[in-house]
Amino acid sequence: MNVNPKDIHLIGHSLGAHVSGFAGRRLKRRISRITGLDPALPGFDINLVKGERLNKKDADFVDIIHTCAGFLGIRDPIGHVDFYPNGGAPPQPGCTMLKFVEACSHGRSWKLFANSIKLDQEYTASKCSNLASLSKSKCEGKNIPMGYPTPTTARGVFYIETTSEEPYIKPFNFVDKNKVE
Repeated sequence: MNVNPKDIHLIGHSLGAHVSGFAGRRLKRRISRITGLDPALPGFDINLVKGERLNKKDADFVDIIHTCAGFLGIRDPIGHVDFYPNGGAPPQPGCTMLKFVEACSHGRSWKLFANSIKLDQEYTASKCSNLASLSKSKCEGKNIPMGYPTPTTARGVFYIETTSEEPYIKPFNFVDKNKVE
């Protein structure tokens, strides 16, 4: 099979995000893109394996959506672009059952990414100066779409506020893809 690595976009959730990184790292030629959906924290937070987890050297472009940061998902920015919906930590809006708060929040990342493909609207995120400034009031930099339509030229840490119900888009936080000028 003759596949051009520049045509490959790997998408992985949790441990699958790191598996995508392993795959990208082991190919002879660099692949185009890896999307990490709340890359797993347990087992990847100790110094011995930090070099083995997904990072921005694994593909030409690596974008990350953090939704359970510091619990089931990595908190550190590890991609070219790192999105932190609602600050990235649990509980995500609507994840209220105490027993399942982390699991619900951890799974929110793949739901947001899937919606970025199937919806007519884009999740619009604002650039933050650094990880410590993750909040709506402190992140007023350039806005970019989160998820599949993220431009591969984007760089940095981004904040977006979402809602508790599908499709999780706040009315003032989206751009209709069909009304682009």
